[in-house]
Amino acid sequence: MQAYPWYAVNCLILGITGRGNQIADSCYSRNAFNEYGDVVYKPDFEKKATSTLFYEGAVKVPKITDDTVNRINQFNEFCLSKGATLLVVGYPIAEGEYTPDKEKYRDFQNELAEKLDCPVISDYTEYFIPYEYFYNTILHLTEEGVRMRTVQTAEDVKGYLKDVKG
Repeated sequence: MQAYPWYAVNCLILGITGRGNQIADSCYSRNAFNEYGDVVYKPDFEKKATSTLFYEGAVKVPKITDDTVNRINQFNEFCLSKGATLLVVGYPIAEGEYTPDKEKYRDFQNELAEKLDCPVISDYTEYFIPYEYFYNTILHLTEEGVRMRTVQTAEDVKGYLKDVKG
């Protein structure tokens, strides 16, 4: 309740100055999603990956902090309480000249599997995707890159379900 007056004043100022709730052409803007939360943004694939995206040190093996592990494990408990299963799958890893060795990604995957209470169902080295299938940032895929990643994720889920159901 204490914050509401300041919130109202800020909304009024943004409305009067025309700076609030503007439509922006970005995958991170409000209009990039529909009313159900689905991504409806259509990227400009003309902004293909360039040498400015990929350079020494740009592609890194992630690190997972204890805070992140705790949050994921808490979310896993919530999912289980609702009858759902939380699965951890691979993410698109830009493969090329500046990409760290695959063994380092296996180590990261093993660390996740050890620390998380939910299954890690992917072999992260199967998510290596050549630079040419990225655009704009090292995590945004072109349509073909999305297709490749989706196929791999579906295979991982099928494998998990086969193992669980026997």
